[in-house]
Amino acid sequence: MKSKVNPAAFIVVGVILVLISAFLVYSHKNTTEKYQKDGIEVDCVTIEIKSGRKGKQTVTGAYINDKGETVTAEVTRNAKSYVGEEYKGYILPGTPNKVYCPLDESTDKVMVIAFYGAGAAGGLLLIIGIIVSIVRKRGSIY
Repeated sequence: MKSKVNPAAFIVVGVILVLISAFLVYSHKNTTEKYQKDGIEVDCVTIEIKSGRKGKQTVTGAYINDKGETVTAEVTRNAKSYVGEEYKGYILPGTPNKVYCPLDESTDKVMVIAFYGAGAAGGLLLIIGIIVSIVRKRGSIY
């Protein structure tokens, strides 16, 4: 009886998972480090929330810059917000109209572990695909 397992599918899905996981870890780390290293910490308050599809929020916040001016900005935040909520965020000198709020430490660790887990699953699928492919080739030789 012939097996219906396709090793090429395992290999392709494994490679895709590994690549996506690597990209997500890199971009998350790069964004967070860029804002925390080069950014300026600001105290921000939510002034407007627009709700979109599937509960996605578009948050507008305000902060006071070093000149004492109130600046409104688009807020990137991975948490539900409400009008009047206060939090710390980072702005880059070239983009004062965008505030980035990094995840808290425990949530950040969980997210990175999830990315690594997806990468490990992809690696496992890749290895399984390679092993199945080798076993099939050796089985057809004898």
